[in-house]
Parts: sequence; C-alpha cells; structure tokens
Amino acid sequence: MSAAGSASQVAKRKNFNNSEKEEVIRHLLTGSKNGVLPYGAFKAAAEKFGCHWETNKRLWRRYDTQHKAGVSSPQLANRRNGNSGRKGVPIEELRERLRDIPLNDRTTQRRLAAALEIPLTTLHKNLKALGLRAHSNAIKPYLTDAENTYKLPHLGKDKAARGGAPIPRRYEISEDAWIRGSAALSTGEGQGAAV
Repeated sequence: MSAAGSASQVAKRKNFNNSEKEEVIRHLLTGSKNGVLPYGAFKAAAEKFGCHWETNKRLWRRYDTQHKAGVSSPQLANRRNGNSGRKGVPIEELRERLRDIPLNDRTTQRRLAAALEIPLTTLHKNLKALGLRAHSNAIKPYLTDAENTYKLPHLGKDKAARGGAPIPRRYEISEDAWIRGSAALSTGEGQGAAV
C-alpha cells in the first residue's frame, strides 16, 4: 500500500485541545531549519497525531505569523470559548405545545410540523425525544364467513377441520386408503398408503 493510502486510513481528529496544539508545534519546530519546514513535515505530523495534514498546516501558519510579528509566546488557544455550536431544540417546550394541538393537526408529520412551526426534518429527528410513535384509531372489522370463503378459501377448510367436520376431499380415494393415509401421516410413517 502506498504512503498516501495509509495516511488516508488514519483516524481523523476533529479538534485539538491547547496542549495537543502545543505538542504539534513543538514536533514541527524540531524538524524546521531557520523557520522553514522540510517537505512532508505536515504529513508526518498528521500520521503521528492522527489528524489531517492541513490541520497541522493551519496551526503552523498561525504560529509562524505570530512569531514573525514578534510575539514572544504565540497564542494557539481555541478561539471558540464558552457554549459554541448549534443550539438544540427545546424538547420540553415542544411537548407542552404538542398537548395544545388538536388531533386533526396531529394526524400527519407534515401537519404536526406546521402546527409546531418547526421544519419537518427537525420533527423527524426528534420524534423519539418527543415520545411520539405511529398510532391508528381505525378499527379493522373481522371477516364474515362470506368474505372468508371468497377471499381466503383455505381458511374455510381449516375452520372446518378444527371444528371436527371432515376435510373435503379433492380426489377420488377409497375410504380404507383415506383412513390408512391419515393414520400414517399423523404417526409420521411416511406419505400414507396408495390404492
């Protein structure tokens, strides 16, 4: 496997903490000559620290510009302090609003999302957190005997067999062979006697 193939299989890290950033810079400084890095230094550091080589290049560029500007100790700290990132959906507030929505507006996800005034995708992602599941109030009627024989003829036969009535025969067969065949099948001796 080539070096490029092995580098692409390294687990990539999303963010470094401050001490890891300083460690990357120290590693790059040991390989530099007069502030210039040799060819492949970013890639070697990426393989060592498990990140993308451009991450190391970006760190080095920040360090180098501050160092050339005369800053004695360049700041590489994370610039995203405090609560950062996308804010979550207020689930409790949505639950309260959900109770006030009439049933007619809760029948489909699209109507429910419109009633809650949130995107359908947001609703879909938070269905489990909201405690929602598919439910139907529709009553399914049982099949009558007429529908049973028309749609599912085999069920009528099974119903007769369970009730003790004899199973209707499809082929002409003598009574003796019929009884022996049934007995052989019930004991598992084979396929029964043939006449």
